Amino acid sequence: MCIRDRLNPDCDEGLLRKGMEFDGVRKTTGFFRGKIKKQLARWTLSDLGLSCLPESFCTLRVKRGLFLNGNQLSSLPDSFGSIHVGGDLHLNDNQLSTLPDSFSELEVGGAIHLHNNPLD
Repeated sequence: MCIRDRLNPDCDEGLLRKGMEFDGVRKTTGFFRGKIKKQLARWTLSDLGLSCLPESFCTLRVKRGLFLNGNQLSSLPDSFGSIHVGGDLHLNDNQLSTLPDSFSELEVGGAIHLHNNPLD
């Protein structure tokens, strides 16, 4: 299941309520409509059964941490290296067998967690 299939940006329930935090204040709508101006502080999308991420996901700026662990991700978008994460990036416990070339361009302020993936 792709992230776009899990989200209904017109609904205050679900993934946005569970996963997005803006500098300590939770925000529940608008992210995929481009109306949120603040930098995302932390986003937790762990254990949701996600199998893919849209290219638009790669414009993300996360201040503290991005948690994508425990999903079914088998690949990452080609432009994944455009994401900026001020803290840790958690991609562990997925199905990643390769990483996109842009991965080397990632700006991550903390650790990158890739364990428990079948990487070549």
